[in-house]
Amino acid sequence: MLEQLRPVTHNRIINIIVLILLSFPFLYSITSFVACDRTGASRFYVYGYDLDSPILEASVILIKKCLHFLVNSTFPSLVAVLFCYLCLRCSSCYNCLTEKVFLYSPEEFEHSEQIHILRKKEKRDDILENLQDIFSIPSFFLDSIAFINMLLVLRISMTRNVMKCVEAKAVFYGIPNLVSLIVILWIAGDLPTEQNKLKGTFYKRAHSKYLIVFPS
Repeated sequence: MLEQLRPVTHNRIINIIVLILLSFPFLYSITSFVACDRTGASRFYVYGYDLDSPILEASVILIKKCLHFLVNSTFPSLVAVLFCYLCLRCSSCYNCLTEKVFLYSPEEFEHSEQIHILRKKEKRDDILENLQDIFSIPSFFLDSIAFINMLLVLRISMTRNVMKCVEAKAVFYGIPNLVSLIVILWIAGDLPTEQNKLKGTFYKRAHSKYLIVFPS
């Protein structure tokens, strides 16, 4: 299915975004480790047991925080990136068809060319329907998680005398979720626009061709 989609021109940007997202768990674990109460955090993560070794204590805190952030923030963000990437490819396909229709003059836009464009559009529509079936529920949960996390960050920002580790958590959870929510809504909303452009351009060319064939 994916090989039928036109590749987007900004794959490098998406790769950079993925690398940034993968670096967030390590940055969060280090920042949170520096700001937190290490003794209390280590007891929390090992269920009340005391760790005598400072190296073991630091290792437990760093690994636990890294895994926690990876599961609760990075993984949903990566799913959001995949969804946005596929939406961009679909949008690029519709834009490509729109450009092809626009390049036809009314005289050149014969019945065979119209059928060819419609068949290509039908394939893209089938791919888009499959993507919507696959990502309809995950995208809903992604938006819900991002919105809930933003509410928690807003609550933390309005609270006085917040601990530094809580502030670090608010920053590292808030920024990816805010960006994820905005980008998903923006890119997913661009697809209907590209579809309407294709429909409008196709209708204008077909209508002009009809007026040439049947002038009166």
